[in-house]
Amino acid sequence: TPLEVFRLPKYCQGQFRPELAKDPAYRMPDCGGRFNHFCPALVSLNRVEYPYGTDAPRDFHLKNAAGHLKYTIDSMPASCLLAGEVRAAQTRLRIFQMTSK
Repeated sequence: TPLEVFRLPKYCQGQFRPELAKDPAYRMPDCGGRFNHFCPALVSLNRVEYPYGTDAPRDFHLKNAAGHLKYTIDSMPASCLLAGEVRAAQTRLRIFQMTSK
């Protein structure tokens, strides 16, 4: 939804709204060809935390986020400037996983 896109970092907003990607502030960073999976992971994490606009169960979004994060991390170069954001997302995922049991 538009509200979900607005809550994401600018580079994810540019991914989901290509017309924004013309502005360098909205472009995906150079973190490997598969880094674009990080944005769907963030969407899923946000849907776990704020379950609006979706009927999918929490476990679905947790598994989806975990899969996208793993795919991102497995192909992300050590030089990625957003590695800290990826680690923060991993921490959010672990917290949500612990609280859903």
